[in-house]
Amino acid sequence: MASEQLEATIAMMREINVISGEIDADRAAIPIGTPMPDGIAHEMVRVGECTGAWITDGVRPDAALLYLHGGGYVLGGLGTHGALGARLSADTGLAVLVLDYRLGPEHKHPAALEDALAAMTWLSEQGIPAGRVVIAGDSAGGGLTLATLAALRDRGQRAAAGVALSPWADLTCTNATYESVGDDDPLVGRHNLLQYAAAYAGDTPLEDPRLSPGLGDLADLPPVLVQVGGVEVLLDDSLHVTAGIEAAGGEVTLQRWDEGIHVFQMFDTPESADAIGGIVDFVAEQLGS
Repeated sequence: MASEQLEATIAMMREINVISGEIDADRAAIPIGTPMPDGIAHEMVRVGECTGAWITDGVRPDAALLYLHGGGYVLGGLGTHGALGARLSADTGLAVLVLDYRLGPEHKHPAALEDALAAMTWLSEQGIPAGRVVIAGDSAGGGLTLATLAALRDRGQRAAAGVALSPWADLTCTNATYESVGDDDPLVGRHNLLQYAAAYAGDTPLEDPRLSPGLGDLADLPPVLVQVGGVEVLLDDSLHVTAGIEAAGGEVTLQRWDEGIHVFQMFDTPESADAIGGIVDFVAEQLGS
């Protein structure tokens, strides 16, 4: 049963209804390129072709977390996800780089993937090699997390682990929960996601595993934690990714909250606290305390 706080959050999101699928309108409701929220100690850094917020207040020096925000590859940034990055830093004790990667349609694929890989290079230049970096992200950032893990593998590198929150892992948007969940998801739907996919993909087929890592080779990835809500159209993306990693002989943990909506971890609810606790435990297990 959903907590009172989660039920109130769902009702609020239905009333606000900020996602239309029209990119200009959605950007007006959810601005891109916004600064970090007030009160979060950080340093703005240049990372290749983009920027990021480097959160290092009171953290251990031997490991880091790279956070890749959601927003369908066309929305979001430090203003929408900086607070979540700061919370993860405080709770895990890790330095966190919240990457403000380039967005479509101005910057089409593979811009976001290139930026994520550049961030791994930047972290190595700070003395934190790939094997001590956890890559995490939500929604599009969750799919980008999986694509980055696979790209590193293909380069002969390996991150410490991956954390994918409600990953958008199949940009064809053909999984069954797009229909079965439908309007029960107050945040995303097939219509707006297809608009976003076309805006970012450009001439790249949506089936390309660099865009849709759930359709690609999921072998030889580091351990992955997948968290998902039961009331979201991307539920099947998470289930299919989990099954694919398992079938490839990999190590994957699926955590599901049946009453959870899309990326419920961003909201102040008991379910979010429980999920963040799961991330903290997973990260500690992979990196050592």
